[in-house]
Amino acid sequence: VFHLCHGPAPDMVGQGKANPPAMFLSAAMMLPWLGDRRGVPAAREAGAMIETAVAGAFRNGRLRPVEMGGQHGTSEITAAVLAAMAQ
Repeated sequence: VFHLCHGPAPDMVGQGKANPPAMFLSAAMMLPWLGDRRGVPAAREAGAMIETAVAGAFRNGRLRPVEMGGQHGTSEITAAVLAAMAQ
């Protein structure tokens, strides 16, 4: 059973303020584990790709989540991670 490392955030529902990297990075840890257990090397590669994309999205320092005093919410952070995956 897998879930976010910080658990649910019911106080943030519908506000677009949640910071999704916890979800992304939980998936990045889950995929290699499942891949190793099931003999699917592509799952390990996918996990590494997600981890690299999250790091890349935050690398330049311009992306700042709401809980860290920034203006970027769920949509902006997700878009930045997806853009980093496309590179």
